Amino acid sequence: MWSLLKQQMSKMYAPTGHGYVFISTNPRANHENHPIFQKEVKYGEPFFITVRPRGTRKTKFYLKIFYRCMRPNLINYRSKMIRKYVEEIPTQRISKIGRPTSLYHRGKIDLARLR
Repeated sequence: MWSLLKQQMSKMYAPTGHGYVFISTNPRANHENHPIFQKEVKYGEPFFITVRPRGTRKTKFYLKIFYRCMRPNLINYRSKMIRKYVEEIPTQRISKIGRPTSLYHRGKIDLARLR
């Protein structure tokens, strides 16, 4: 029994090595029922997103990244924590269907240094 529990705990605290990227119109939501875009990405690897916005209404779009990190504390040294990074996508990078647009290159985001 103890060895089974120990195996489950070691799996629970293993680093996942991936995060989830969303494009959404709501920057505050922690749970997305119908995101515009959703993708699982590996840490350290580049990814590209191509999205066709629904509707003709002009709205703001947000890049949201959910990832896991370890937070040291006094009681349980390795407690998991899910973090969220949100950034507004500039409106000049969003265009209607059939119109040319320039790419939005976000660059590298170091999740370990975010607060």
